[in-house]
Amino acid sequence: MLLRLSTGALRITERLLQVKDSIEIADAIVILAGGNGARERHAAELYHQGYAPVLVIFWATTEVLGHTVHLTRLACHHLKEAGVPTEAIQLSSEHVRTTYDEARQFATLAQTRGWKKAIVVSDACHSRRAALTFRKSLRGLPVQVMMSPCGRTLTARDDLAMETKLFHVFFEYVKLLYYFARGRLA
Repeated sequence: MLLRLSTGALRITERLLQVKDSIEIADAIVILAGGNGARERHAAELYHQGYAPVLVIFWATTEVLGHTVHLTRLACHHLKEAGVPTEAIQLSSEHVRTTYDEARQFATLAQTRGWKKAIVVSDACHSRRAALTFRKSLRGLPVQVMMSPCGRTLTARDDLAMETKLFHVFFEYVKLLYYFARGRLA
C-alpha cells in the first residue's frame, strides 16, 4: 500500500516537472548535455522526420571517478550511430556546465544564425526547468522554443530503484528552486 502511494505521489510530482509542446518544423534541434544517449536518439528521430536541418550540441564534460568524460564526444557518437551526418551537427564554441549556460549560448547562436524556431530535447523530468531557462535567455529575441522530451518518465522505468527515482525528482526540484532564486527562469 505504501509503495503504491509513494509511486502515485512520485508520478504526480514528476508530471509537474514536465513540458511537452506540440512541435513543428524548426531551424534547429537543441540537445541538452548530460543524457545517456536517449536525448540523441530522440533528436536523431526528429532530424530524420525532417523537423530541422541542424542539431546543436554543447561542449560539455563531467567527472566520473576521477576521470573526465567528454559528453560532447558521446553525443556525437550517439548521433552518428543514429545516422545523422556530421555536417548536420553544430557544436557550441564554449564549454558549458549548466542548462543556463546552454540556453545563453543558444541565444547567441540563434541570434547570429537568424533562427526563429528551435526544438529543445532533454529528459522529461528536466523539461520544465529547461523550457523556462531557454525562454528567459531568449526573451527579446524572436525565437520560439518547443520542448520535446525524450524517453520514458522516471516512474515508467523498471530499471531504477524507487530511491533513485525519488532522488532525481527531488534534485530537479532543488535545481528549479535554485534557478528561480537566481532569476534564471522566465
